[in-house]
Amino acid sequence: KNDKSLSKLISELDGYFSRFIRKRDTVNGVIKCFTCGTKLTFAEAQCGHFIDRDQMPTRYDEMNCHAVCSECNCFDIEHRRGYLKKMRDKYGEDTVSALIQKSRGLQKFFKWEVEDLIQYYKSELRLNTV
Repeated sequence: KNDKSLSKLISELDGYFSRFIRKRDTVNGVIKCFTCGTKLTFAEAQCGHFIDRDQMPTRYDEMNCHAVCSECNCFDIEHRRGYLKKMRDKYGEDTVSALIQKSRGLQKFFKWEVEDLIQYYKSELRLNTV
């Protein structure tokens, strides 16, 4: 039985999801920041969210997340503009609009859903080691 609170489980899931996104975006041991193209190591990269993490419907949407540098993720005030351009280039305007619409919905996670996602991303990380 898991006695962890929902908030602790979400925090744990955030860690696995971040590692998954960064591994997914690693090519030949190198990660390029999705927004600016800077080359990064796995440890330097962060999991950047196009739509903020506080929007739960898209928090764990793999299309919403990409490996980025800390400068773009935390300090660049123009980050959103660059991220939007990259999203449109990669996925197209209709898909980006659908993702934005999805983010406006309501999402309440139950503990069992978060536990299932933790197990899923743990499994994916084992299968796709860097």
